Amino acid sequence: MKSLGLSSLKSLENFRSLAGPLAGSARAPAVYNPRGSSDSTSYGSFVNLKLTAEKLVKDQASVKTDLELAQTKLRKASDQIHVLETKLQQSLNENAKLKVKQKEDTKLWGGLDSKLSSTNTICDQLTETLQHLADQTCAAEETKGFFEGKLENTSKALDEFDKILNDLSAKLESANTKIVTGKQEILELKHEKEEVEKCFQDHRDATKNAMLEKDVGIKELHGIIEDKVANLKSLDAQLEEMVNELNSKEDTCRCLRTTITNLEKEKSSLQSANIDFAQTIEKSSQDLAELRELLNGLVTMIAKLHTESASLTNQISMLFSSIGVYCDLVNKKEKLTSERAQYKFDKLHEEFKKCRSENDTVKFNNQEQKDQILELQKAQEFSIVQHADECRLAEANIRDLETKIKDLLSNKSSSEKLTKELMEKIKDLSQSNAMSEAKGKKLSENISSLEAQNRDLLDQLQLVTEDGAKESEALKNEISKHNHTITSLKSDLSQLHKVLDEKEQLLTRTYIDSMNVQVQESLVSAEIKLSEAKKQYDLMLEGKKLELSKHLKDLSQKNDQAISDIRKNCEMEKLDVAMAEKEKAYKIIKETERRCNEKIAENKEESQQCLMRVKEEHAAMHNQAYHASWVGQGDQAVGLDEVSQMEKNFEEKESKLLLQQREDLKRVQLQAENELRERISSLRKEHEFQIKAMMLQHEDESKKLQEELELQKSREEKQRTLLQLQWKVMSENQQVDQEANSKKEFSVSSIKLMEPSVRKEHKHALTSPESRRKDLSLSGVMRTPMSSIMKKVEKPSRNIPKHRRKVTRHEYEIETSNGTTVTKRRKTKSTVMFGEPNSQRLFHPQPLNAVHDTTKIKEVSRGNHPNATNIGDLFSEGSLNPYADDPYAFD
Repeated sequence: MKSLGLSSLKSLENFRSLAGPLAGSARAPAVYNPRGSSDSTSYGSFVNLKLTAEKLVKDQASVKTDLELAQTKLRKASDQIHVLETKLQQSLNENAKLKVKQKEDTKLWGGLDSKLSSTNTICDQLTETLQHLADQTCAAEETKGFFEGKLENTSKALDEFDKILNDLSAKLESANTKIVTGKQEILELKHEKEEVEKCFQDHRDATKNAMLEKDVGIKELHGIIEDKVANLKSLDAQLEEMVNELNSKEDTCRCLRTTITNLEKEKSSLQSANIDFAQTIEKSSQDLAELRELLNGLVTMIAKLHTESASLTNQISMLFSSIGVYCDLVNKKEKLTSERAQYKFDKLHEEFKKCRSENDTVKFNNQEQKDQILELQKAQEFSIVQHADECRLAEANIRDLETKIKDLLSNKSSSEKLTKELMEKIKDLSQSNAMSEAKGKKLSENISSLEAQNRDLLDQLQLVTEDGAKESEALKNEISKHNHTITSLKSDLSQLHKVLDEKEQLLTRTYIDSMNVQVQESLVSAEIKLSEAKKQYDLMLEGKKLELSKHLKDLSQKNDQAISDIRKNCEMEKLDVAMAEKEKAYKIIKETERRCNEKIAENKEESQQCLMRVKEEHAAMHNQAYHASWVGQGDQAVGLDEVSQMEKNFEEKESKLLLQQREDLKRVQLQAENELRERISSLRKEHEFQIKAMMLQHEDESKKLQEELELQKSREEKQRTLLQLQWKVMSENQQVDQEANSKKEFSVSSIKLMEPSVRKEHKHALTSPESRRKDLSLSGVMRTPMSSIMKKVEKPSRNIPKHRRKVTRHEYEIETSNGTTVTKRRKTKSTVMFGEPNSQRLFHPQPLNAVHDTTKIKEVSRGNHPNATNIGDLFSEGSLNPYADDPYAFD
C-alpha cells in the first residue's frame, strides 16, 4: 500500500511538471477547447489507475511467491518426515534380522542337542562293549579252572601210567628168563612194533598238529585283543574329537556372547538415533510454528495493504469526482480490480486453510509415528529381554553340557581302568597258557623218555628173544592195552584243551558281567547324585534369578524415574525457550509495526501536501485548459516517457524494499536457529551431565553396598574368631572351676569345724535368690573370658578362711548387726564385690533380724552386674578385652 501511495504521488508530480509548460504556453494564445483538456486529464488518471492496479498485482505475486516458499518449506518438512519413516523401516528390518539370528541360534542349539544324544549313544555302545569284554573274561576264568582240573586228572593218569610201567619192568625182569625161547616170535613182534611205532608217530603228529592249532587259536586271540585295543584307541580318538567339538561349541558360545554385547551396543545406538529423530521432529514442528506465525503476519500485512488501498482509492475518487463519466468508468474498473484482488485473496486464504489442514495432518502423522516409535522401542525391549532369557537358558545348557562332559570323562577313565584290568587278566591267561604249554612240553619229554625206555627194552628184547617167545602173546595184549591208554590219554588231552578254552570264555564273560553290573550301579548312583545336584543348582539359580530380577526392576524403576525427571526438565526448558523466543519475535514484530506506522504517517503527510498542491494546480489547470488544447497532442509522448521512468523508479524502490524485508526475515530466522541450536546443545550437555551424575550415583551406591557387605563379612569373621576364643577360654575355665569347687569344699569343711555357731547365724547373710538368679543368668548369657577371670578372682578369695585372710587395698570390712564382719571390694572398673566364704550354698527361710543384712547384700550383689554386663558388651562388640591379662588395669 505504501508503494501504491508513492506511485500515485509520483504520477501527480509528473502531471504537475506537464502542467507547468502548458500553462506558460497557454498565456500567449487563447484557444477555447474544454473537451480536449478533459480528455487529457481523464487519460492521465486512467494511466495512474492502471499503474496502481499493476502494482497491486505485483504485490499479490510477491505474496504468492512467499506462500510458495512456505509450501516448499512444508514439502521439505514432509521429506524429512519421509526420511524418518525410512529410518524407522530400517530399524524394523534390523529387528527382523535380529529375530532371524535368534532363530538360527535356536537351530544351532538343536544341533548341539542332537550331537549330545549321539555322544550318549556312543557311550552306551562303549558300555555294551565293556560288558562283552567282562563276559569273555569270566568265561576265560571258568575255562581256566576247568583246564586246571583236567591237568590234575592228567597228572593222576600219568602217575597210574608210571605204576603200570613199574609193573611192566617187574614182569620184564621175570620174563628175561623166558625170552630165549621166544626170539622167533619177537621178530614178528618187531614188525608189529614197527607198525605200532608208526601209529604212535601218527598220533604224535596229530598231537603236534593240535598244539599248532591251539597256538594259532592263541595268536588269533592275541589278534582279537589287539583289534579291541585298536577299537579302544579309536574310541579315545572319537572322545578327543568330541572334546574338540565341545571346545568349538564353547568358542561359538563366546561368539554369541560377543554378538549379544554388540546387539546391546546397537540397541544403545538405535536409542540415541531415536532420540535424535525425536529432536529433529521437534525442530520441524518448531519450524512449522514459525512458518505459521510468518503466514499470520503476511495475512495481517495483506489486510493492512487492502485497507490502505481502499483509503487511497477513496481519496483518488474524491480528487477526480469532478471528471464525470470517465471517472465513473474508472471507478468501475477499480471496483473490478479490487474484486479480482479480493477473489485472489480469497483463493490465497483457501490455500492457506488447505496448508493449515495439511499441517494438521502432518502433525497427526508425526504423532502416529511417535506412537509407532514407542511401540517399536517396547518391542525392542521385549526382544532384548527374550534374548537375555535365551542367553540364560543357553548358559544353563552349557553348564549341563559341561557336567555331561565331565561324566563322559569319568566314564572314559573308568573304561580305561577296565581295559587295563582286562589286559592284566589277558596277560594272566597268556601266562596260564604258557604254563599249559610248559606242561605239554613236560608230557612230550615224558613221552620221549618212554620212547627211550622202549628202545632200551627193544635192545633187551633183541638180546632176550629166545627167552621171550613164551610170553609174546601176553606182551602183545599188554601193548594193545598200552596203545589204548595212549589214545585215551590223547582224547582226554583234546577234551581238556576244549574245556580250558570254554572256561576261559566263561571267565571273561562272568568278569565282564560283574564289571558291567558295577558300572551300571555306579552310573545309577551318579545319575541320582546328578539329579540331586541339578535340583539344588536349579533352586539356587531360581533364587539368584529372582534376586537379579528384583534388583533389575529396582534399577529400571530408578532409571525410569530419573529419565522422566530429566524429560520433564527438558520439556520445561524447551517451553521456556519457546516462550522467550515468542516474546522476542513479538517484540521484533512490534518494532517493525512501529517503523511501518511511522513511515505511513510520513507518507500521509507527504500525500496531504501533494493533494494541496494538486488542488492548486487543478485550479490553475481549469484557468489554462483552453490554452493547452493545441499542445496536448505533442506532449502525450513526453508524458508517457515520464510515466515509464516513474514506473521503473517505483519498481526499483519496491525491489529494494522487498530485499530488505527478506534480509531482515533471514537474519531473524538465522538468529532464532542459532539460539535454538545453542539452547539445544546446552540442554544436551545438561542431559548428559545429569545422566553421568546418575550413573556415578548408582556406582557409588553399589560401591557402598559392596563395602557394607565386606564390613558385614569382616564382622562375622571377627565374631567367629571371638567365639572360638570364648570356647577355648571356657574349656580352660571348666578345669579351673573344678579346682575351685574342690578348694571351696575343703574350706567349708574347715569352717564347719572351727565356727559352727557363726555358720548357723550367717548361713543366709550373703545370698539371696535374686542375686543367685542374676549370677546364673550372667554366667549363662555372658560366657565371656572376662566373667571367667572374675570367677577366678572370686573363688580363691572364698577359699581363704576368715581368721587367716588379709584385707587388701581394694577391699574394706563391714560389721553386721550380729557382730560378724563382711569383706567387700571397692567399686572400681572391672571389679566384683565379695562376701564371706560359704555365702552361696543353701537357701533357708530368713529370720526377722537378718532383713537389714540381706538388703545390704542385695545391694552389693546388684552392684556387681553393671560392670559385668559392660565388660561383656565390650567383648561382644568385637574389640579384644583389655582386662583379659590384667583385670585391675584401670584402678
